[in-house]
Amino acid sequence: GRWRRRARRSGRRKAAARGQEAVARNFKFGILPANDDSPLAKEYQAAFESFREAMAESVTQLNRNSLAYNLTPQQIEEYNGGWFSSVAKCVEAKSRWIGKAGEIYATDPAKYAMIGQSLKEMLLFDVDTDRFEGWSEPAKALVQAEGPLVTPEVMLAAASACLANNDFDGAQSIAAKLKSTGFLSPQQDQFMDEIPNMKETWLRELAFRKKD
Repeated sequence: GRWRRRARRSGRRKAAARGQEAVARNFKFGILPANDDSPLAKEYQAAFESFREAMAESVTQLNRNSLAYNLTPQQIEEYNGGWFSSVAKCVEAKSRWIGKAGEIYATDPAKYAMIGQSLKEMLLFDVDTDRFEGWSEPAKALVQAEGPLVTPEVMLAAASACLANNDFDGAQSIAAKLKSTGFLSPQQDQFMDEIPNMKETWLRELAFRKKD
């Protein structure tokens, strides 16, 4: 009785909060200020539209695959090829979009606060799911802007993104700020101290590759 009623009320409150957050995402986060027709704003909008188009193509391809049945091996290969191609286009388009988002946010963090909020949420989600493509420069732009969006959690995600993209200088710069917050565990702190060694190892690997 009473416990179930409380659980239902709690569930409704959580659902309402999720709904409000979804509205904020759709109508605020990542949206340019009204009447912003600067060259960089146009580039950002074009990159955003390209990403939306790539996503729409990917969904169409996924629906096509899910409705198909009794396929020959050749058809399965063709369908899979189309799906992998659409995913690759999404990844490439997203990298361009977040790159432009980082660029425009860095020019005026106050004016483009909603783009910064979008970058923050995407960065945290992508790092948590091991999706690092294209994140080095946008992550650095987000951290360098400072302000309330730059929490220790965001700095740790940004440093992780830089490391994943072999941007060791960027990672070390962020790590220096992060270490002063006391946020890191002893193991994480020790890991950050290893960044210069990671850089040296990577440079040796690049030299070997060039030689090969």
